[in-house]
Amino acid sequence: MSGISVIITYYKGENYIFNCIGTLVRSFELSKKKLQLQVIVVIDSMEDADYIVLEFKKRYLDLNLLIIRNAENIGVSKSRNIGLENIKYNFYTIMDQDDYVRDAYFSVLENELSDHTAVHLINGAIRYADQQIEIPIYHFAPSFSFKSLIFQSTFIFTPGLVIFNKDLVPPKNLFLETSNQYKGCDDLAAYLNILKGEVEVRVKYIPADLFVYCLHNNNYSNNVEEMLFSYKSVIDHFENDPQLSRQHRKLIDKVNVRYHFLYARKKLKVGIAKLIFGYPYQFFNHYLFSLKEKNRINRLIYWTRYKLKQKGKI
Repeated sequence: MSGISVIITYYKGENYIFNCIGTLVRSFELSKKKLQLQVIVVIDSMEDADYIVLEFKKRYLDLNLLIIRNAENIGVSKSRNIGLENIKYNFYTIMDQDDYVRDAYFSVLENELSDHTAVHLINGAIRYADQQIEIPIYHFAPSFSFKSLIFQSTFIFTPGLVIFNKDLVPPKNLFLETSNQYKGCDDLAAYLNILKGEVEVRVKYIPADLFVYCLHNNNYSNNVEEMLFSYKSVIDHFENDPQLSRQHRKLIDKVNVRYHFLYARKKLKVGIAKLIFGYPYQFFNHYLFSLKEKNRINRLIYWTRYKLKQKGKI
């Protein structure tokens, strides 16, 4: 029988993890169970591991739950790879411990997932937990290609919005097994690894609101300097790979240009004139040409709604 394996890396997340798993269980129970559910939790925090394992065993007696406890803290990338080695179903996804799914998650997916599609992109919302604000992500079907994940033009914040087909996107060593160098850009590294295979990656968009990505003050992505460092570390890793194909190296070169544009804009806070002169393609594509794309329209609607909600106008 077809099913979904959900990999969750746990690190000092007692305040979130039970809600995350609870929503998966509730959604599964509300479905017709055409898809089976496997939850794999990789525990990467040493301080509360004993307590969390006991709680899991008490709360989820009937759940197809695999608990993997790391002997030491090894980071999110390596923990995810360990989880991916243990998936048993043909579809898999990676969730963060503080995110959750809607009640309709399984009811929709059991009718939408295709064995012939490598990647399914689902719709959802971003929740700003500290402000109690929630905004839908896509208002129009995004113009999606897998490379758009690399350049972030499809407006994806988390791998939880993406469901992979195990037969078409092999899970082995999907993430770079490294140190804190890549913390924050683990997903970028995984997507580049997938494209390294040089196979056509078919994508299907599912418009139903199925997933909630939670943002709060302690999100690692809030640290611009660390994110830029992580971004560059990923690029360096692939640039130093002697087996990289010419096609993949061209892609890495484009990612590198994007990095320098982001560094100038976010870290150095370079003015508009210098950005236009130094990175004309990146600048005009980011601010002007992309306005005709649904991806950019989605983003503009999203941020407009966010600002209006901040001011209490909607």
